[in-house]
Amino acid sequence: MADSVDFKEYEDLVTGSGGYRDIEVEMLKETLSSWKKNPDNPYTIMEVRDGRLLAAIAVASRVPSREYTFEIRYLCVDQDYTSTKVGERILQMIDEEFLLRHPQALIQYETSTRKLASVGISLLEDSGYNLIGHIPDFYSRGDDFYMFSKFLSRVKIEPEKEAETEKAAPRAPATVQSAPTVQSAPMVEPRDQGRDPAQDV
Repeated sequence: MADSVDFKEYEDLVTGSGGYRDIEVEMLKETLSSWKKNPDNPYTIMEVRDGRLLAAIAVASRVPSREYTFEIRYLCVDQDYTSTKVGERILQMIDEEFLLRHPQALIQYETSTRKLASVGISLLEDSGYNLIGHIPDFYSRGDDFYMFSKFLSRVKIEPEKEAETEKAAPRAPATVQSAPTVQSAPMVEPRDQGRDPAQDV
């Protein structure tokens, strides 16, 4: 499975998004090389495609020494799809992937103004993420630092029983099947049929 992934396709998508600096693209190459040698340890890759066209990717990993804390390392949407549901779908896949493997998950994402603009400025909050940190002009003038976070759990906690739940033994996780190394999903919405196919070449 790892050998079938087109790394150049991923690099082109990240570069074309306009949100990542050259050094970050180089770091992506190292990340993908590490993933190829040892898939899912520590990196997990997810993608959304429109037919054969790569529309979005996400690279995430578990935070060292934290059992249920994960971070999104790369989140990228093709610029032709930022006005569609592709961004929401790739984030939904991240949720599904971690809850498939764990009873709960705390997902964190450190990003910048440039990266947010490249995927849709409101995408994270529209997908249930909370803004927990913001530093203006952190990277450069007008390019701020943002920290987003989202908590997921298989167990629904009722407010009036929340105190009791904290003391009770955790519910056994549901029986699940192991997930594929690369999570891939088709495009949620059809792309604009009036678009010139030659532009994809």
